[in-house]
Amino acid sequence: MDRLQNTYARIHAFARKHPRWTWFLGSGFLLLFSFIALVGVINLGWLGRMPQEQALSSIDLPLASAVYSSDGKLLGRYFLENRVAVRHEDISPFFLDALVATEDERFYKHDGLDEQSLARVLFKSILGGDERAGGGSTLTQQLVKNLYPRERYAIFSLLINKIQEFILAQRLEKLYSKKEILVMYSNTVPFGERVFGVEAAAQRFFSTPARALKADEAAVLVGMLKATTFYNPRRHPNRALLRRNVVLEQMVKNNYLLPAFRDSLRRLPLKLRYQLQTHHEGLAPFFREKLRLELVEWAKGQKKPDGSPLNIYTDGLVIQVSLDSRLQTYAEESLHSRMAILQQRFHRHWKGRRKPKAAQQLIEQQYTSSQRYRNAKAMGWSADSIRNYFDQEVSMRLFDKGRWVDTLLSPWDSLMHDIYRLQAGLVAIEPGTGLVKAWVGGVNHAKAQYDHVTSRRQTGSVFKPLVFVSALENGASPCEYYSNERVKYPGYETWLPANSDGLYGGAYSMAGALTHSVNLVSVAILMETGVKKVVHTAQALGLQGDLPAVPSLALGVGEASLLEMTNAYGIFSSQGTYRAPHYLLSIKDREGNIILDNRVIHPGVQAVPTEAADMIRMMMEEVIQKGTGRALRTRYALPYPIAGKTGTTQDQTDGWFVATTPGLSVGAWVGADDQRIKFRSLREGQGAATALPIWGSFMQKVYKDPAYRELRKARFPSPSDSVKKAMECEDYDFPLNPAEFRIWFYEQEGEFEKADSLRRVYYPQAPGIQN
Repeated sequence: MDRLQNTYARIHAFARKHPRWTWFLGSGFLLLFSFIALVGVINLGWLGRMPQEQALSSIDLPLASAVYSSDGKLLGRYFLENRVAVRHEDISPFFLDALVATEDERFYKHDGLDEQSLARVLFKSILGGDERAGGGSTLTQQLVKNLYPRERYAIFSLLINKIQEFILAQRLEKLYSKKEILVMYSNTVPFGERVFGVEAAAQRFFSTPARALKADEAAVLVGMLKATTFYNPRRHPNRALLRRNVVLEQMVKNNYLLPAFRDSLRRLPLKLRYQLQTHHEGLAPFFREKLRLELVEWAKGQKKPDGSPLNIYTDGLVIQVSLDSRLQTYAEESLHSRMAILQQRFHRHWKGRRKPKAAQQLIEQQYTSSQRYRNAKAMGWSADSIRNYFDQEVSMRLFDKGRWVDTLLSPWDSLMHDIYRLQAGLVAIEPGTGLVKAWVGGVNHAKAQYDHVTSRRQTGSVFKPLVFVSALENGASPCEYYSNERVKYPGYETWLPANSDGLYGGAYSMAGALTHSVNLVSVAILMETGVKKVVHTAQALGLQGDLPAVPSLALGVGEASLLEMTNAYGIFSSQGTYRAPHYLLSIKDREGNIILDNRVIHPGVQAVPTEAADMIRMMMEEVIQKGTGRALRTRYALPYPIAGKTGTTQDQTDGWFVATTPGLSVGAWVGADDQRIKFRSLREGQGAATALPIWGSFMQKVYKDPAYRELRKARFPSPSDSVKKAMECEDYDFPLNPAEFRIWFYEQEGEFEKADSLRRVYYPQAPGIQN
């Protein structure tokens, strides 16, 4: 007791004699005690975000889900953060060496804390409040910051966040090896532009996987980490180049690079291969968007082990679909190249001509609803002033000839350019399986996202084979002849159908009527079969759109999607067996476990009798040989088995061409989104002139590719002898064959140029014909 009193007396005396020192010592002890208490509170997690060992040992990063084609090609990703996790062996050693040399050169020597940097952090960052001072965070601490973003704690934010990072860094060092920490950091580090992780960054800036990064490329990416925007190599190439060389110096300093190698690298220019991967770019954007919507709904009913629903944007799913990347590439190339030509033709077709009343109404609607017009109107401009303003050329970015271009154009011309823009779609399906192999929903996904593979339009004459197969199923004979004379239908407002070529007389068999697309015969066959029966058959073949029970259904006033029509034609290749089109094969979770397996091919159902399907296919082969599809033999030189049909709706609103081969059923459609925009003439706007060239260009590419030699060799199933015998009849029943009749008809009308033109087509080798 006496000793305690003596000690107290000495302290009291010291305090009275040295009050300043006493205040400093007391404050120091108080600060130390407070700091220790704060560390304890943080360590217990009372201030939030202090995951324990169990949580740290099972870290799940938000990962993008990837969509792969059937041949293993990456089609695209769904993500909130563009991040792809990779293994250590999938990261270039140059990147890992540059990372350690630049960001944490004592990485392999510390346990998560670099004591040599702590003093600088304490005095500059914490006590000085200078967050820019930095320099003290190890890679492990930066990993913590990537995994658990900092929170705000008023004026104590930096201090508390740093202590949390110190503690969590040491916990991570106990749970993971240095190699594992490097990989985790490489997969989480942000590179700006919503790009996370080295794999996504390598793909974005150099169009290469992370494992293939060269030393100079790796140095560019590591250099960005100091300030991702300031050193962005696309926006600030000079800064990025200087920063790259600093990183190379650090690699030499830390013995990761020889000086001679550094010197050669420093002389290299900055070679970016920048690839912005948005949902508009890459293969099959229209298909990927269709798939995304379906996957979002599917995921709502799928539970993860913790009971939460799957999330296609964060759970790193691996999704495989039936699309073939090479076929998809050929499909997109063919559609884009042909549409660039057709669009130019369409603009020339209407240039300087007065627009129809319906089109003028559309133009006026688009004009008065444009942002330029509304802005000028709000400023009180007169109608004449606004119109004059629209005639003045300005700089703008325009989608033209299949690409974006910077140009000078008046707002009015730009408006007309957009209104008179054609769209197109193409889809390819395996007829024996229903697997979708290519899907192009439009000309440019960034400009317009409306998918013309799934949208429904009137079908025109591509519906006729469905009428004919229904008739055959109902007992009709393929060799029965039908009159080609005009007939009124009094029960339907005395409707009087007409042929598109304006030629009448004689009679046609089914094959002849289909080959020459004779409207009158098609209507007669439908009425004889029964409209309800035809509708039922069409629905059995997969058509789900509006199919009105009227005679004009035979001419394609019903609606169907390109996907439905193309799949229906494939049924004629598979002898009447229907399989619904499908494309989602399998889904795996991030660990590689299969959570959906849809790879088994459905056996299908017999939608129409085999004999009827074979007969229709043989008729459609004649369409290609000598009918509206013969350009595939002449212009596109495709000698392979093809059965198809062209289609054109009223006033050339829609152009179709759908055809099936033994290995692929392919459909193409061309038109405008607004049906008031169309070609003026049948010659320019028919399916044979708009959609068929896309089909022909696509299949040319396919057949030339050695990888698809089996498609070249494939043949349709051989029909039975009874089917062959039933088809043995002439296409027509009048003195002149259809070609001769048309030539004779034009000569009688005095249209000798048209007659000579037909002679060149039908009789190119005849004497006196000049080609």
